[in-house]
Amino acid sequence: MPGRESSTSTISTISSRGNSVLFPAQQEVISSIWLEKRGDLNKSYRKRYCVLRKNSIDYYTDASMNQRPRGSVDQLTTWYSLSIRTDRKNFTLEPLQHIVHGKKRTWHFRYSEEESYDEWSDWLDKLEGRFHSGTAAVPPTRSKLDPNDITIKKQISAAAKVFLGEYTLNSVAIKQLKNLSSFLSEEELRSFYDEVDILHSIHHPQILEMFGWCLKEGFHCLVMEYMPNGDLSRIIEDKSVEFDFAGLLRFLLSISKGMEYLHKTRKAVHRDLKPENILIKDLARGDVKLCDFGLSKNIDTSDEYVLGTPQYAAPELPTDSNFPVDVYSMGIIMWELCHRKRAWKDVSAGYLIAEKVIAGERPPMEEGCKLESQIQACWSADPSLRPTFTDLRKELYNIYITICPDDATVSRATMSLIESPVMVKSLRERIQSIFSDGQYATWNSFADRLAEYLEGTREQVEKLKHCLTDAPNRVSLERWSKFEAQFAPIVAKTDCQSGSTLDNVVSVAGLEWFWGWAAQEEVRDTLRKCSDGMYLLRFSTRQGMLTLSTYSSGTVFHWRLGKKQTSTMEKMRIVVEDTGEDFAGVQEMVDHYTENPLIDRRNVGRSFRLTKPLVRQDATTMYRDDVE
Repeated sequence: MPGRESSTSTISTISSRGNSVLFPAQQEVISSIWLEKRGDLNKSYRKRYCVLRKNSIDYYTDASMNQRPRGSVDQLTTWYSLSIRTDRKNFTLEPLQHIVHGKKRTWHFRYSEEESYDEWSDWLDKLEGRFHSGTAAVPPTRSKLDPNDITIKKQISAAAKVFLGEYTLNSVAIKQLKNLSSFLSEEELRSFYDEVDILHSIHHPQILEMFGWCLKEGFHCLVMEYMPNGDLSRIIEDKSVEFDFAGLLRFLLSISKGMEYLHKTRKAVHRDLKPENILIKDLARGDVKLCDFGLSKNIDTSDEYVLGTPQYAAPELPTDSNFPVDVYSMGIIMWELCHRKRAWKDVSAGYLIAEKVIAGERPPMEEGCKLESQIQACWSADPSLRPTFTDLRKELYNIYITICPDDATVSRATMSLIESPVMVKSLRERIQSIFSDGQYATWNSFADRLAEYLEGTREQVEKLKHCLTDAPNRVSLERWSKFEAQFAPIVAKTDCQSGSTLDNVVSVAGLEWFWGWAAQEEVRDTLRKCSDGMYLLRFSTRQGMLTLSTYSSGTVFHWRLGKKQTSTMEKMRIVVEDTGEDFAGVQEMVDHYTENPLIDRRNVGRSFRLTKPLVRQDATTMYRDDVE
């Protein structure tokens, strides 16, 4: 078992570099477990008892630690970078080539026991913040993800180094950047993390969801919502993709709502609005999401990002880059969608396009273009004459309801997308405003407004009280943020995006046998007092995941479960990580394993069935009986 302890004597040993290393008395042991280890010169792994200290890993042949360690990885966070394999069972310590001169070994470790990762994961995560590439370490931010929770599958965009992957068993897009630590200063790196935090905080139906960032396989990676239908550029010239004027307006309304939110609420300028940065969520509904604003301007110094993409860049760039530059870009996009062709396609160089635009030239307007006046206004040479996105959205909406007053083919969800007012505040921001002092809210006030914002009932919210209150009848913003991160994004029923509705959240966290953030030790001690097959559900140590814990024949077993994001019309699906089995909710999973056996991951010949859930009140009564 891992634990905190102190060595009682000074021990001298030989480090991996052949130097004598002195371990001082009373040096704290952070954690200790059995691992399998090999150096880069060895072909086979050897089982060793490994002791994690503040800046070293010592390894022994037995757990007593009475003898000298067989070896040590010293200068842990100064000389090495940390790489954790995507299968979560291995980690590697590689020397930093730009710091280390001469030969230095690479160390490979793998977990010898099924639960070992859970015991060391938190410590490795904390240590990783101190692994660096020649710059001072920057403290982790709230958008930092555990790289072990992310699986990279295949590259889907060669130019931008974007990969399809998985995060908490959901498909995601992973944008691979350079290792920014190697060339950004501490201040610049902090600015990057702050911007990811801001993007992580944005939840809007027309903005691509940013889950966060991580260091993985030597790269900084941005983990984002995956949109399998591609971007708007693929349909501009592809005449096989058909949409009428009403469909065109739905696209433009969706873009306008996203840009209005960025300008009006976030006070943010995109500066690179173009079809490639408008991703299609639902072609029939014209539902799109905006992406690639903010970060690329800080981490890419190419002309494209400094000046915007030439075909869509306003004439005042780069000297003036305020809100109207995005409206100009919107004018070009409107022209392309109306004419089903790319602007400036026959102009060979970006600087030639810029010369034409500055001289007042624009793409030629074909006769009969139904949005000619709106396009002309958007790409006006005078930025002050261009409409705001609020004005443009209202004008497009008035045109839409004129041509489609009673369109029976338009679904309720599509009408919600078109008619709903632009969010002055996102759902997350409205919920955060409940905490008047920025820290706490009374339970009654919080519960009423949460039910209102999520379009549910007070009765539903009451079922979450055990997870949300950190003091009698009090909710803290910190507690809510921690809870919300487990189900993010949490959405209202009528939101036109995938996510967790209040119904979805209550179907998990509202269960009487859901134990919230109960620690593994608490769960183990509690279930060992139960009969075979009893079980409970709790949050996993991996954010966004759940753990089903159950007892059988003297042993407590744990299964990780993923929550698959669905549309707001569907139930939250539950996926068993080990088997890939997919269920329409927690109850369907429990019903299945009541009738069918669960297979022990460590001994496939051993299986058992679920019998009875351990509700929280039952546990309280059980402990009371023990005392009496």
